[in-house]
Amino acid sequence: MENNREVLRVKTINIAVIGAGWIGDIHCECYTRVIPMIREAKIHLHTVADIYEPNAVKAKNKYGFERHVTDWREAVLNPEIDLIDICVDNKFHREIATEAFNNGKHVFCEKPLASDLEEAELMEKEAQESGMINVIDFNYRKVPALAQIKQLIDAGALGKIYHIKGMFLQDFGFTSPMTWRFKKEQSGGGSIITMGAHVIDAVRFLAGEVEEVSALGQTFIEEREIPGTGKRDTCDVDDAMTVLLKFKSGAIGMLMTSWLSHGCKHHHEIEIYGEKGSARFNSERLNEIELFLEDDNPALNGKRTILMGAGNPYGDMFNLKTGMGIGIKESFTIQIRDMLSAIIHHEKGSPSFSDGVMTERISSAIIKAADTHQWVKVGE
Repeated sequence: MENNREVLRVKTINIAVIGAGWIGDIHCECYTRVIPMIREAKIHLHTVADIYEPNAVKAKNKYGFERHVTDWREAVLNPEIDLIDICVDNKFHREIATEAFNNGKHVFCEKPLASDLEEAELMEKEAQESGMINVIDFNYRKVPALAQIKQLIDAGALGKIYHIKGMFLQDFGFTSPMTWRFKKEQSGGGSIITMGAHVIDAVRFLAGEVEEVSALGQTFIEEREIPGTGKRDTCDVDDAMTVLLKFKSGAIGMLMTSWLSHGCKHHHEIEIYGEKGSARFNSERLNEIELFLEDDNPALNGKRTILMGAGNPYGDMFNLKTGMGIGIKESFTIQIRDMLSAIIHHEKGSPSFSDGVMTERISSAIIKAADTHQWVKVGE
């Protein structure tokens, strides 16, 4: 026993990363950063899989994997593998996760959990029945600034939460050719899925469960060119979505997602207001929060900027002084470290597939509300 927790008896956790594209490459890099942080077990990069072999070979050589494959089933069926990390298109998440659980693997899955709610709920059920650790990559929970706001709320510093505003805005949609993201059958939805998964989880994380939603979505660019063909295909997902929220706590909120927002490269913003104070997070200023707390001198009381550092959540991990700042990859690193710790100590992983399902229930309700122009109860 260590710190009253049971420690993993095996000495090695063998990792397989499925998908070596952009997000898979980030995961691979962050595993290499986590390795020296884990003392109780050896973390071994065993297999990287990608249907496009040059990607798999590049990741193998760059990060020191033992082997590469082009068929993810080889990794899932390999009895040496302990953890399957899913970094492929949304529509493949369920099949890979199901096989992984059936073969006794822990699973780390990119967001959103699946391409539709039914598949997400099946994944949650299979995860629970398997008894294996299951984690979804809502890495913004691990950003020190957002985690600090969560601590303030839990401590009652902001008082009862009244309302919250969330945005996730980008501009890649202006120039992107046709990809799976613009087809609902493959992606599950548009900006409300691609970026909305993060902002929906963030408002749940801070303000609790959403009860009811109303929404307005729009497809502004109706056709996109299919790369290398000269042909065009129709888009059937939202380019932008605006949402009203009613929370079970009585709080109200609004969300906005768009990939047609000029000047916004990766703008994830949260504002939360309570009876005693307010806080604001902006991913473009990742290492600070804007905070207002009531005090006894109204004449001098106002919003102030708080820099994240050693005294804030996860502040001891990277040996940086306050004001030096971290990047977004550090949030992935923290997420992976916490997941591996959960495996080692036989604890529940967080955020889990259950969090992924709740996000999908909310996004499904939002899409239905936009289609019907009515208020829709979450889970209806």
